[in-house]
Amino acid sequence: MTKSKDSNKSINAATCLLLSIAYADEKLEEKEIIIIKEIISDFFSLSKESTNSFYEQATDNIKVSTDLFNFG
Repeated sequence: MTKSKDSNKSINAATCLLLSIAYADEKLEEKEIIIIKEIISDFFSLSKESTNSFYEQATDNIKVSTDLFNFG
């Protein structure tokens, strides 16, 4: 796997884990979404477009996932 794909996989996994934590109370509030996007944007030095793309991808991955093992 290339370094870029490894990085994308890491960003996706981190975003999925953050979403899972935020949804632990079975509510995902707008302020939580904003904070998650800020965290991944700052930590991985992403543009707003990339941040939104990773967020959407992670949201889709969480919906079809049966556990968090593949993100951990």
